[in-house]
Amino acid sequence: MAPNKVNSIFRKQIKDITIYVGTNAFIQFIGLLVVPFFWKELNPEDYGIIGITDIVSMFFGPIISLSFEQNVNKHYFVWKNEERKGGIGTIWLLSWVNIVIFGSIVLFLLWKTSHFLFPKVDFYPFVFLATLSMIIGSFGQIAFMTIRIKALAFLYSIFILAFFGSQIGLRIYFVLFLKKGLFGYYQASLIASVFYAVMSFVVMAYFTCFKFSFRNIKDYIRFSLPIVPHSMLGSLSGLMDKFLLQRFATLETMGIYSLSLRFASIIGSLHDAMKLSFGPFSWKCIAKGDEGKKEMTNVTPLYLAPYVIIAIILSLFTENILELIGRKQYLPIAEYVPFLTGVVLIGCLYVYFSPGMMLSGRTEFLWIPSAFQLVSIVCFSWLLIPSFQIYGVIISKYAAAIIFFSISFFYSQKMLPLPHQWKKAYSFGILLISANVISKFIPSSPIWLNASAKCLLLVMCIFTMVMVVSNFNLRSNKLRDFICRLK
Repeated sequence: MAPNKVNSIFRKQIKDITIYVGTNAFIQFIGLLVVPFFWKELNPEDYGIIGITDIVSMFFGPIISLSFEQNVNKHYFVWKNEERKGGIGTIWLLSWVNIVIFGSIVLFLLWKTSHFLFPKVDFYPFVFLATLSMIIGSFGQIAFMTIRIKALAFLYSIFILAFFGSQIGLRIYFVLFLKKGLFGYYQASLIASVFYAVMSFVVMAYFTCFKFSFRNIKDYIRFSLPIVPHSMLGSLSGLMDKFLLQRFATLETMGIYSLSLRFASIIGSLHDAMKLSFGPFSWKCIAKGDEGKKEMTNVTPLYLAPYVIIAIILSLFTENILELIGRKQYLPIAEYVPFLTGVVLIGCLYVYFSPGMMLSGRTEFLWIPSAFQLVSIVCFSWLLIPSFQIYGVIISKYAAAIIFFSISFFYSQKMLPLPHQWKKAYSFGILLISANVISKFIPSSPIWLNASAKCLLLVMCIFTMVMVVSNFNLRSNKLRDFICRLK
């Protein structure tokens, strides 16, 4: 495909990408900015409890809705214009019924088993409030998917910023002003979830009509139901590291690990933002056939570049940020963040290199790579965590992420072959590793020299990445002409 055509395709996406990424970046920046203020009222053990209760949302979230929200992506471009409101309305009502029924079941099961699953955390108030917040927040999933598939980036920004503002504002009020500590943290999350559900209802009342139709229900179930075991296995893999670590380590170690993950999760938040643009774009491309496949894979490196830039920034500057904050007990976080960013980055690649099972509608195969991922992380973690603690978790997550990506890619290419640009992907990986290695030789003091050297290294990495993405090399006619003019 001609470079001009690739640039034209990307320009159509750049506005939405800017809004999505900018919104998420703002949220992450403010979220990190207020974290040190919470450290006055919350200690590492409290963050350990927060990390453990996060397990509930990761595992039970996809179960209570049976992943019906995914049908919005699958069927939106299949429906006729006049069918879309009714189709989304049917999916919405089905999802709400599932949330009420299965949410109640989850609460009951946790009430009976929480003391065994999380022996260091009381069911009430912490597990109970975290679960209830997750259930209420799930009522907004269909609204979120509808905004995404319609590519309403500005509305998404308002929607997410309103929820984030309410959540962070309530947490500041309950934790810092009312001095309610961890209990106030969970109270604030519950109230924010109620606000999110109300906003979602208003959005859906505008974009859908309240009707229920049995038409296409079999197709909805056939597509979404196989996603549930895939999501369950993926959630188990995501929480198993915390679950096993809290069995073999102290709450303080658990807190340090959870905070390290929060830094690395900035890439995950970027990933969520990029998918908002890439998801609808990929469905449209597949509908075009072979030409659409080429469009999608040619634009993929442009989507990957921000991931690598953020990973380099996190690896280079986390230590500087922690030193500025001045809390010595949190300095070990900087040791783990570069490794965890790599894990998160590998976990994001399947969306761009292994989308075949989802885009072809063969969701019944999604559970296979997820099952291998779960088995590998359990085995490696059980063997390594007792001896190596957090580093044991990191090694296990790398092994599991590589196994998951390899198997996903195999099945994806078998069902929907795509012409990927591997040379650019390899170049990004080499660039990230090189930046981390070079940074180890930068002197830690004086601080101004350390920061200046890292900034220079970052600029060089970004320049190199632009050259890779744009196919700009030493044989370029433009560069030859530029050198001749200099002479």
